[in-house]
Amino acid sequence: MFIIKITVRAVGVLRDIFGKRSIDLEVYAEDAPTVFNALSELDILYDGKLNKMIFNQDNTLNEWSRVMLNGRDVRFLDKESLYLKDGDIILLMPQLGGG
Repeated sequence: MFIIKITVRAVGVLRDIFGKRSIDLEVYAEDAPTVFNALSELDILYDGKLNKMIFNQDNTLNEWSRVMLNGRDVRFLDKESLYLKDGDIILLMPQLGGG
């Protein structure tokens, strides 16, 4: 069993779910935990509100939210780079609009 301590930060509407700017989280997993293990644990802690905001019905990340791991968008990371280690920071944010 792996236990990793990370920080999750959220901005905008996503921060409203947590009621605060950041959360210290312990992620538990049978194998090395990933960003998606952490998001699953957060979703359970916050009564399913998180997944509705950042995932599509087919469990893919939606277009208007960003999930960053240590400053890098998880969409552009290879599978091996999604594994967490102590002290990692996940940032959740809605896509910013503008023109």
